[in-house]
Amino acid sequence: MNTKLPPSSDKNGAKPLTDELVAEILKGRGLRGWLRLARVARVLGLFTLYLFLDTYDIRADFNRRMVERLHQETTPKNLITRVRSHLRFFFHFALDRFIRLLRLIVFRGHDGSDSKAGAPRNAGSVAE
Repeated sequence: MNTKLPPSSDKNGAKPLTDELVAEILKGRGLRGWLRLARVARVLGLFTLYLFLDTYDIRADFNRRMVERLHQETTPKNLITRVRSHLRFFFHFALDRFIRLLRLIVFRGHDGSDSKAGAPRNAGSVAE
């Protein structure tokens, strides 16, 4: 009895890995594939947002000092430079307040607040 296998398969009947097979595997699978891609993109986006918001205070203090320094160093030579300086200062202030509000909403409280610090520890305890 000859048990020699053809070169195109192995003992389990799997096909060899070729460029065509890889293209077929990676080919879009219709709506389900696009929905899966959207879920993965959402998770990665939220992870990036959480990391950005978590480390925002470190960058914000430095950026605030730099904007204030540029605002103070602006010489009032003409109206255009003064308006540009005031707009830069206002834009930075508004963006900073928006990010801090978003951080407050996402992390559900100020840094070090009792409600934020106590919630995870008391979640598993039994009331007496």
